Amino acid sequence: MRRVEVGRGGVRRAAPWLRGPVGAPDGFGLLLGGFSMSLPRSVATGSTTFVDDSTPYSIDAAHTSGFLFSTSVERRFLAFAFETRWGYTSFHGTVSPAQGAAGPFAMTGNLLQWGVRLRVGARLPLGNVALAAGSGLGAGMWIVNRATIDPTPGNVTSMQGNTPQGVHGVWSVPFWASATLKPSCGWGLQAIASYDVQPTNGEGDALFLGAGLLWQPSASCAEPASIEVTP
Repeated sequence: MRRVEVGRGGVRRAAPWLRGPVGAPDGFGLLLGGFSMSLPRSVATGSTTFVDDSTPYSIDAAHTSGFLFSTSVERRFLAFAFETRWGYTSFHGTVSPAQGAAGPFAMTGNLLQWGVRLRVGARLPLGNVALAAGSGLGAGMWIVNRATIDPTPGNVTSMQGNTPQGVHGVWSVPFWASATLKPSCGWGLQAIASYDVQPTNGEGDALFLGAGLLWQPSASCAEPASIEVTP
């Protein structure tokens, strides 16, 4: 016969992995933190009109960093989250005119990022720690806010037409994993890593790393059993 413990918050689960701060959250959670994300190659390369010629440009390896906000619903072995992020970076790059022309020329600028993701996955509660992994769907914009070309002295240059400035819209399928540490029933820390794949563009993939402070009520872990029944 099994023993059932009952507390003010309801029936206490007998399974050890469903007890503790991460075992059976009340459902809703908020995450506030920061992130770093690599710049997709589809955004880092392109072409511009430079002295009447179509000219390729390339942004050096860069990543955006910024603010991460997420709302989540977690119950036992399931996890759902909707997150949004705002990021920024300054960059260096090059513009390489056609063969025979002067160059290449240095390019500098700054870039803004905005994105949203819906993440769905499975979670494994382990007392004070929970591991989760899954997939989802994401969308966002990379905005080249300013790009300035520094030509060699003495050359008359101009930029016109399809300059690096502009908005690059992307969508992706993230494959993600997270780890949550909760020393208390309400507050904890969460780290998230993902590789975002853009199925329609092999150069649109990006690596994402984020972490923050998590508020996720779990009243059941703080309430001692008030009734104990042993059939």
